Amino acid sequence: MKDEITIPLVKEENLIAAVNRREKYSLKRDVQAEEFNRAIAKRISKDTERKEQEQEHELDLEVDTESEPSS
Repeated sequence: MKDEITIPLVKEENLIAAVNRREKYSLKRDVQAEEFNRAIAKRISKDTERKEQEQEHELDLEVDTESEPSS
């Protein structure tokens, strides 16, 4: 009869394997996200240092030009 619906029953072993796969995937994803976050933080830190050094250099140049006597 076509009116009958068969629902496949999931074996307990398949459920356990699926849970293990999800757990491994989420752990890998968390480790990868942590690595990305570290890399981003490192890049931002270097950019900030570079900008501070450029500002200090510009200030030094301004002080040097002001201290030179004008002819």
